[in-house]
Amino acid sequence: PGARERRAALHAAPLEPAVVEQLRVLGARHGATLYTVVLAAAFAALGIASGQDDLVLGCASGHRARPEFRRTVGLAVNTLAVRANPSGDPSFVELLGLVRTALLDAQQHHEVPLDLVVEQLGAAARGADGTPLLSVSCDLVQTVDPLVLPGLDTENVELDLGLAKFGLTMLVEDSPAPRCLLQHDRDALDETTAARLLGAFAELLTAVAGDPERRLSELPGERLAAAEHPVVEALSADPAVVEAAVVENPDGPPLAYAVVRGAVVPSGTALRAALRGRLPATELPLAVTLVDRLPRHPDGT
Repeated sequence: PGARERRAALHAAPLEPAVVEQLRVLGARHGATLYTVVLAAAFAALGIASGQDDLVLGCASGHRARPEFRRTVGLAVNTLAVRANPSGDPSFVELLGLVRTALLDAQQHHEVPLDLVVEQLGAAARGADGTPLLSVSCDLVQTVDPLVLPGLDTENVELDLGLAKFGLTMLVEDSPAPRCLLQHDRDALDETTAARLLGAFAELLTAVAGDPERRLSELPGERLAAAEHPVVEALSADPAVVEAAVVENPDGPPLAYAVVRGAVVPSGTALRAALRGRLPATELPLAVTLVDRLPRHPDGT
């Protein structure tokens, strides 16, 4: 099937200018840029919300470092996959060190296109929605001064194209009136959850600006990801299964659905048979049906 169009929603929350300046000073104190501090905060917010430690976020990398490229016309940007594991309840400062190291490591290979990495990894590099390698990105954006033209009054206009490159993008706008921004694919995340995640991200940024020595367990945030159904968890243990869902059946065992990828993929019957060794007989689904893509309600469920 062809790539679908990601319908995007954008949420914004104000940040105090003093908070952004404190974050900038925090980064300088630990040999990190403001962007690295924002990226570490995104790892922390997502870790708290998802309950997961091993996370991969995307960041943009420019390709105009060499003088001969500086006058080249075109979008010279690559996406880097940055992986960090903030397990063990580190302090935010310790997490910042982990993220700084991971970002520097990723930048050592910035010339390798993400498309090439995905091609080399094959089907394992893509999620159920077709997103290559990562579905969350983080960025620091700055407002640009309006274009000055003789005889004209100009102003910046915020233009939302309504499309999302990733399932979720977390941003901080570094400007005289800074904001925390969250753009998401409407099919991947519902509006209520997105708004809660944005609020938690803004609160976390404010908290670490005031006290960066706080441990992740002491920072603002809440678990937003629901616990997985045992059948979904068991199906997801198969490397060929990229996404699974369960529909409860009031008249009997639940019904399971799975999206599979790979050169050789198991049948629904084989997947159900494999569940026998992982689940009690009372929890086995009536059937496992293979689908190309899980259908979703407008809220993403």
